[in-house]
Amino acid sequence: GEREPVPAEYCASPESIAGHAATALAEEDETLCSMHGAGEAEEDARQMAVRALYGESVLHAYVLALNDQACDADHYGRCSRAALRDLGLDSDTVAREASANLQAYAVEVQRILREVAAPAVHGASVSSPTLLANGYALAAGVIAPME
Repeated sequence: GEREPVPAEYCASPESIAGHAATALAEEDETLCSMHGAGEAEEDARQMAVRALYGESVLHAYVLALNDQACDADHYGRCSRAALRDLGLDSDTVAREASANLQAYAVEVQRILREVAAPAVHGASVSSPTLLANGYALAAGVIAPME
């Protein structure tokens, strides 16, 4: 069936990455959305942009620097700027890359979910966070065998 659009407060937009309010509803293949809100979706886009611009090793360093900020999703934008600054990277460059490629990132995430994650968790009882390992879904401390 046809899916309902996701409310904007759960999704990243070029406007929200730039620090402005997002107003539109979104289709999942048009932007990144997160059950934990737009702040997390925007951070997903920034991380994809860091990887695209600078590669895996810089992404790893960025994630560690962001983690050192000890921020919740409501403050990821501020913490991201601090983490990027600590690494000598320009947050405006990352934001422009994330904004310009938001739809491409969303398409890639949906492709990965269809090909890898969705079949792997089919029939398993999962929640957030969910970790898949060796044919089992580990979710909220409970291991459930996958079909």
